[in-house]
Amino acid sequence: IGIIPAFICSWIGIEIGTIILYFIGRKGGGKLLEWILSDKEKVEKTTTAMKTRKLFYIVGMLINVIPDDILTCVAGCAKLNFLYVLIVSAITRAICVASTVFGFGLLTQTWWGIIILVVLYIGIIYLGYLFLRYETKIEAWVAKKFRRNKNEEIQMDSSVQQRTE
Repeated sequence: IGIIPAFICSWIGIEIGTIILYFIGRKGGGKLLEWILSDKEKVEKTTTAMKTRKLFYIVGMLINVIPDDILTCVAGCAKLNFLYVLIVSAITRAICVASTVFGFGLLTQTWWGIIILVVLYIGIIYLGYLFLRYETKIEAWVAKKFRRNKNEEIQMDSSVQQRTE
């Protein structure tokens, strides 16, 4: 069918799955996740991290330490904004699908391609670490850049203030 149509079909299918999993998480995914993970405490910790750390979902989607499907279901349980989840998922999964469809097939055929993939993966993990480490500063910078009124004070919620102390 071709490489471009394969990318588009795969990406659209994954996004449909994301929408379904998000709403499964919203309607009762906590019990489903407890059944899959066999650990209520892990589900609660992940849901709490998702609620308090805005970049957790983005980093999780890029690094793939937690499977994307479970992460999306947790985002539904944590009641993250649907549009936020959809946009983050569309961007991060497009990157993953593109690297699979366009990159891995070509890059794994040579020794230098494998080195590029390893360096990219290490870079993504390091970037995720930096995002989580400097999350409050990044959130404050984004809030400052995108506030509506220049005189408006940047309001940090209590969870962000607690993390900075």
